[in-house]
Amino acid sequence: LQGMTLAFDEQTDMETDQTGAARATRLAPGAHSVMIQEASLPPQFVLTTSAFFLAQLPPNASVTKYFGVKLTPGAIRAVVFEDANENGQRDAGEPGVANAVVRLTNGKTFEMQTDADGQADFGKHAPAAYSVRLLPESLPAGMRPTTGLRQAIMLAPGEEKAIAWPLIRVAETPEPEPAQVTPTPTPTVT
Repeated sequence: LQGMTLAFDEQTDMETDQTGAARATRLAPGAHSVMIQEASLPPQFVLTTSAFFLAQLPPNASVTKYFGVKLTPGAIRAVVFEDANENGQRDAGEPGVANAVVRLTNGKTFEMQTDADGQADFGKHAPAAYSVRLLPESLPAGMRPTTGLRQAIMLAPGEEKAIAWPLIRVAETPEPEPAQVTPTPTPTVT
């Protein structure tokens, strides 16, 4: 990453170049400290290594050390609720739907059941595209979502993404009663 600030021996600040490298020259042999200024990291990245290391520089040699960074994970959660007024949003007093199963997929598959408040928290995940699906067989009888069962999302670094499934009650159609057949008398010839 370009533009990150490194402190050599707690006094000389250098910025990384377009390749992510910073070079200190004309250092005397011996121990040298190198520290990355974490505030110089772009906000979508976090360190995966220590921000500090001590390098032992031999005479007439060079030492290469690496700092690890990765994109800041985001969080994904789902909420399944009864949308009593059918406005597509969870309003005060609208109950969550417990035990609905939500599936999250991106190379790996994760399934979670909603809690008593209709929440399923998938925790932290790498920024990427995900498919999130509500399993219809896990829904209470007589309820269906007002949105599709599958939603595609793009999780950005550090983003907290909430996927909502408003459910409505649908009138159950009663089974038709079997038709009553009245037998017709067979005419007889006399």
